[in-house]
Amino acid sequence: MTPATLVRWHPGARSAQVDLQASPPQGRPPVDADTRALIVRIARENPRWGCVRIKGELQGLGIIVAATTIRTILRRAGLGPAPRRDGPTWREFLAAQAKGIVACDFFTSVSISLTGRRRRRENHAVPSQSRSVFRSVSRHCC
Repeated sequence: MTPATLVRWHPGARSAQVDLQASPPQGRPPVDADTRALIVRIARENPRWGCVRIKGELQGLGIIVAATTIRTILRRAGLGPAPRRDGPTWREFLAAQAKGIVACDFFTSVSISLTGRRRRRENHAVPSQSRSVFRSVSRHCC
């Protein structure tokens, strides 16, 4: 059987074939290349702006684009979420801040003396550069 035979036998097949060819394309229209370039440019020039902020700026210019569309465009351009787009990695951050990083420990200790048992709050701090221990003890406790 050929397609021509099927169309001859079923008069409704021809109208269905015509309807399928004449139907408009479905879905959202794609975003213009100029708008995409503008979104990527705004994101690169303002690394702290997120998708919602970029969407608001574009609306001010009269361009309506959804935040999820902006997120998709930025991901395809190789740009991550707003706070992580620019800046150091954790390793670089910790190396730069090593002088000021201090390890702290807070705990309660019990001491026994001639006057009886006493509970104290203690704080131990160890700066990462010097490795010396700083200790402070509270005389009043709960």
